[in-house]
Parts: sequence; structure tokens; C-alpha cells
Amino acid sequence: PGIAQNECLRELDLSENKINRNGGDAIGRALTFNRKLEVLKLNRNEFGLRGGNAMASALTQNKTLKKLFMRNTVLLEQGVNRLVDGLRTSQSLEELDLGSNSLWNGVATISSVLKDKTKLKRLNLD
Repeated sequence: PGIAQNECLRELDLSENKINRNGGDAIGRALTFNRKLEVLKLNRNEFGLRGGNAMASALTQNKTLKKLFMRNTVLLEQGVNRLVDGLRTSQSLEELDLGSNSLWNGVATISSVLKDKTKLKRLNLD
């Protein structure tokens, strides 16, 4: 049934699978429908801005994802900013790892959302 309709999977590690922006987009869209996944590891893929946008949309709609790992996913600053927009309305995310992405000014954007975000317990940016 794929990620969107899977009723059993609680944790999924897709790290280092050469997932590009199209794959990131597909994963993000699937997450908007998934109601069981709690941990998603997407480290060392090349999501870019398009994948970041899709993941941001998923965060606004998914109510079960607690941990998201996106280290070194080539999000760049725009993708990180979009992800932070999704984080603002996330109802479940407790841990987010965005380390090894090109954040520069994105750190300030992330810091601003932390004031309002009460669910997030752990954030890694190194």
C-alpha cells in the first residue's frame, strides 16, 4: 500500500537512498495521509527546495510523526524556511534534526518558531 496507506509501520529509515526532489515530494505527499508513522529518517538524500516544501506541507497535516531526521538533505535556506513554516502548525513533532544543511540565516527563523512551539523538545542544527 505504500507509505500513505500503511497501517503497521511506526519507524522508517530511508537515509542514503539517493532520494531526489521528486522522491522527497512523493514522500511528503504520502505523509499527509499516513496516520501511523512516528519516526522518519531521511538523512543524506537530495531533497532540495521542492522536497522541503512537500515535507513542510506534510508537517501541517500529519498528526502522528514525532521525530523527523533530515540531516544533509540539501534543503538550503529556502527549504529550511518552508519546513519551519510547517513546524509552526505541527501538532505532533517533538524532535527535528536539520544538521549539515546550509542554514546560515535559517537559524534565526528556526529560533523564532521555538518561542511558540511547545511540542518540539529536541532540535539539532549542527
